Amino acid sequence: MSGRVLWVVGFAVTLLAGCVGGTDGEFVANLGPVFVDLDDDPEIQHTFNVHNDSAKPLEIVGVRTSCNCAKAELSATQIAPGRSATLTLTYVPSKVWGSDTVSADLLLRSGSVRRYTLHLSWYPRLFVHTTDLDVGGVRSGLAGGVTLRCRAYGPSKESVYRFASAESDVGLTCSLAKDTGKYISPVVYESRQELRVSVPPSTKLGDRRGTLRLTFRDGNGQTICTSVTVRWEVTPVVQPAPAVAVLEPGGELSVTLQAHDGLPFEILGFSIQPPEAQAWLGVEIDRQARRVLLRDRRQSETVSSPLPQRCLVAIEINHPNQKVVQLPVLR
Repeated sequence: MSGRVLWVVGFAVTLLAGCVGGTDGEFVANLGPVFVDLDDDPEIQHTFNVHNDSAKPLEIVGVRTSCNCAKAELSATQIAPGRSATLTLTYVPSKVWGSDTVSADLLLRSGSVRRYTLHLSWYPRLFVHTTDLDVGGVRSGLAGGVTLRCRAYGPSKESVYRFASAESDVGLTCSLAKDTGKYISPVVYESRQELRVSVPPSTKLGDRRGTLRLTFRDGNGQTICTSVTVRWEVTPVVQPAPAVAVLEPGGELSVTLQAHDGLPFEILGFSIQPPEAQAWLGVEIDRQARRVLLRDRRQSETVSSPLPQRCLVAIEINHPNQKVVQLPVLR
């Protein structure tokens, strides 16, 4: 709901008297701290009472604000003696939290200006540091995770939002890892929360994406929800060392397969793509040592030309979380 203000802790209105330089008077209000919900269009509003204490009608011919971040609305442009109208000043924050001063000038038919000034400060009820979370690489068959940081503000410790639950469309989970808080002023309590977002194990290699819907609840039982996009890449758990084999003419290279999860596996076989590379590339398997011996046969055999300068050796394994290890070979 746009512009919903949950709490306003104290405000005061002061009249700075005097008609100096064509000024009909200045009215100042101190508003805040204000605690707002961050949505698509957060707004902070304050209403001034515009009173005509003269013996003549007060005619307002125009209104101007001090910046584009504020707009003013009058309930009436002509005010009879002894009567009042309302001036609603709406401020749209450009920052998540902070303080600012805005004003609205009422241009009177008499040529004078009556100014209404608003000093305000505000805090978000809930601020999630990012809604696009990149977990990074996660080994095939293993779970992974990352920390998501949030801040919540309110007039008291009991009033702030705290993480309550999470839902996901692809098996993502979330739990509260840490919650530290303190009063940063006599009327502002800050809660800093660290959430542990975990991605499920998967043997399907490549980029993955999911949505995590988080629910927060305050001490009064009021809830607020926000959605976070989570991205990660499932990477091989068994990898060759070196990752890319470079063969010199007539040279040999031993490549070892390493399992980062410590689970046992065996080498079952291999294939070479494109098939033409078999004319210069020799492959031997040491199943017990989990090694692959590559040999460039260009000096030991007569091979046709031209030959592919690179190829891919697909090594078949029986690891529970991976079936194939891809080994690029350059010559």
